[in-house]
Amino acid sequence: MKKGIGIVSAIFLLYGMGYGHAYSYYEFLRWATFLSSLFFSWRFYKSKTFVGIAIFLTIAYLFNPIFPVYLQKSTWVTIDFIAAIILIIGGFYKAKNDVVI
Repeated sequence: MKKGIGIVSAIFLLYGMGYGHAYSYYEFLRWATFLSSLFFSWRFYKSKTFVGIAIFLTIAYLFNPIFPVYLQKSTWVTIDFIAAIILIIGGFYKAKNDVVI
């Protein structure tokens, strides 16, 4: 399940790097990335991997749909790419005390 969440979220982010999408797609992207980042933060919290918690909470903060962070498109493209890579890594990461979901 965690691999799927990481991969699907990364695909959404990589697709969002393109131009010409409706604003509603970016709203969906914020929610999807925010929720998946919170999921991974919770996983890393359960496995006591505090660096992972900090990384995924930072991603959740950047993509939070409640108090959005507004940046230029060129900046978002870079953030989307980096976040996609991190989400894929998070999906495949196996911590020593990792909880099974």
